[in-house]
Amino acid sequence: FDTTTLEDAAKLALVSMDSTMKSNVTVGPPVDLLADPNDDLAFRNVRRFGADVELIELVLYSTYAIAEVRDPKQKDNVDRYTLRPGGMSPGDPMRNARSGWDKAAFRLDTMNFALYPKLAADARGKLRGEVTHIILEKGKIRVYVSDARNSGYVSYHADGRLDRVVD
Repeated sequence: FDTTTLEDAAKLALVSMDSTMKSNVTVGPPVDLLADPNDDLAFRNVRRFGADVELIELVLYSTYAIAEVRDPKQKDNVDRYTLRPGGMSPGDPMRNARSGWDKAAFRLDTMNFALYPKLAADARGKLRGEVTHIILEKGKIRVYVSDARNSGYVSYHADGRLDRVVD
């Protein structure tokens, strides 16, 4: 087999997402494509597509992401989606405390994806191991680091200021 470039893979992912949106009315913009040429969670290439969306939580792994997305038409409804190369899972409804979604929701277009590689490098410097995932919540970014014997996370404010180190 020939190798596939990151650019070609990104195009294929967008074509796949486009066909998914056409065949499933519950799937629509915005679509975020995260491409990491180094496969180390330091997302150096982020392309934004579509309109804004409200999230409760976004978990970024090296090869996939899990998003808790608030329904723009029924704000009490939140569904969990898994985004992998080649497509997105159907949304799994989440049980909720209806009063809590307003306080927890944040818009995806407010997130500074260019900041995350710096935070991943900073967290690796504070804790032993490799970055396993990054969790984004309203006003907070947690970078999780682990090795064979240790694990912990470094919490940052949304603007990148250090909050605390938990090991």
